[in-house]
Amino acid sequence: MDGSGQAAAAGTLSALGISEAERAQLATLYPVGKSLWRVPITHFTPWDYNWPYVPPDDAEPPPPDKPETDEEDQPDPEDSNQCPGCSIEAQSQTLGEDIPLTGTPFRLHYRSDRVPGRKTAQTLKIPLSGASVPFSLEHILLEVEIAGRQFTGVFPPQP
Repeated sequence: MDGSGQAAAAGTLSALGISEAERAQLATLYPVGKSLWRVPITHFTPWDYNWPYVPPDDAEPPPPDKPETDEEDQPDPEDSNQCPGCSIEAQSQTLGEDIPLTGTPFRLHYRSDRVPGRKTAQTLKIPLSGASVPFSLEHILLEVEIAGRQFTGVFPPQP
């Protein structure tokens, strides 16, 4: 276990999760003196312990899974900038109108942000990189999952 060529004590092996049953099975598969690697993994991984992978010195981790909301792109609901005498809301870029229903105490309320063709609320800016990228970066991979569907894009390594 320590590279000395000497067999490890049973307590040392047990502390590493190597059971008597595993040792007995290995004894049937390999001759005495054979050297083995034992690498416990908790999940499937592309990591190959025979060829250790080390990212380049200038590598950077990917951005977090959930992009941060760009504050300036989101209208402040408390500051609608409703124009006096009209139903134009500059901050949310919507038009609205209230129409009284004759003979009732009710009104029809229309707002353009509720129409099927409006896409603004369904848009999300996803930054692919920062202001600079490492020289060793080969490409940028974007994976997005929406409603159970996965969308993938490969982009050039540029800021």
